[in-house]
Amino acid sequence: MKTQRIIIVGEATPTLLNREGQFVPTGDWIQVLRMGEFLGRSLDGKQFSQVIDEKALDAIVTAFNREKSATNFPGLLIDRDHLSHYSDKETRAAGWVMNIEKRADGLWAMPKWTSEGAEEIANGIYRMVSPVLTNGEEVGQTADGIARVRPGRFIRLALTNDPNIKGMVPLANRKNDETDRSMDYKSLLLNMLGLAENADDTAVTTAVANAKAKMASPGKDEDMCNRLRGEIEVLTNRNKELEKVVIEADVVKYRGLGLKDEDLRSQLVANRAGTVKLLDAIIANKKAGKDTTEDGTQIHNASQRRNPPEKFANEKERADRIEAEIRDAQIANRDLSYQAAHDHVRRHKPELFRPIEDSAN
Repeated sequence: MKTQRIIIVGEATPTLLNREGQFVPTGDWIQVLRMGEFLGRSLDGKQFSQVIDEKALDAIVTAFNREKSATNFPGLLIDRDHLSHYSDKETRAAGWVMNIEKRADGLWAMPKWTSEGAEEIANGIYRMVSPVLTNGEEVGQTADGIARVRPGRFIRLALTNDPNIKGMVPLANRKNDETDRSMDYKSLLLNMLGLAENADDTAVTTAVANAKAKMASPGKDEDMCNRLRGEIEVLTNRNKELEKVVIEADVVKYRGLGLKDEDLRSQLVANRAGTVKLLDAIIANKKAGKDTTEDGTQIHNASQRRNPPEKFANEKERADRIEAEIRDAQIANRDLSYQAAHDHVRRHKPELFRPIEDSAN
C-alpha cells in the first residue's frame, strides 16, 4: 500500500476533567484519541478519513517510545490552538506529553503542565485537546472516494475550544456544579492566626485581639514595610531596564547569524540562557572551521555549504530524517517552536529538502 506523509490535525477530546468533573491540571492521564474513523483535513486543506484502530495506536506508541528513549527527551510539545504551526504566532508551551499508552477506548497521555497551562485549564480557559499526527498510510478510500489514512506518529498536542469534530459532550455538563462547596472556616482561621489545630476559643480570641491592636497602631512595622515596598519597586524597575539592555546587546552580538531581530529578541526574552547557549555553540562551530568553504572562506549563506549528499530510499525516509532533525533542534532549545526549528534545519541542512532524484546525484 502506498505510504505518504500527511500531517493530521486530530479531533478534540473531552479529557481535562476527573471523574467528579473537576479540572485536573497535573498528575492525571488524559485521552487524546478515541477509536473510530473520522473525517478531517490535513494542513494543506486536503480532506481525508482518519482511521484510528489497533494498528494505528500500536504504531503511534512504538514511535513515541523510540523517541522517548533518546537522551534528554523533553516530551512532546503541548501548545494552544495549534499556533506552533505558524512562525508569526506566540508558541509558549502549555505543557509537555511525557508518556502515552494504548487503552481499549483509544490513546491516553500523561502531561506535565507548565504553570501557565495548569492555570488556563484550572480556570476553564481551555477544555479540550487536539493531537497532531503524521506518517499517514493510505488504506483505501471511502464510498465517496475520500482517502482513508491511518496515522503512525504522534508529534504534538494542542489545547483548544474549537474541535475539528463537532458534537462532543460539553465538559462542564457534570453534576459537580451542584455539589456542596462548604469550607472549614475555623481551620482556615487557625491557620491564618498561626495557631495549633487544637487551639481553644480563648486562644483564638486573644490572637484576634492582638492582630487588631497591631492594625490600629502599626508604628515602626508599617514604616519598615513601606520602605521595603519602595525599595523592591525601585529594584524591580531597575532589573527590567537592565534586562532590556542585556537583551538588546545580545541582539547586536548575534545579528551576524542571519536571524531576524524580532525573532531573536523573542527567543532571548523567553529563555535567554538556553538561547545564548545555542547561539554560542553555533559561533564556536564557525570558529572551529565547520562553517567554511574548502578555500577557508567563511560561509554566510546556508546554500554555500557543500554537505555530502544523503541518499533516501523514499519520501517517507527523507521526511522521518527531517522530523528527527527538527526534534533535535527543539531538544537543544525547548522554547524553539516547531516552525522555527523547521526553518533552522532548512537553513543548516538544505540537502535534506532536495528531491530524492537530486539528493542521489
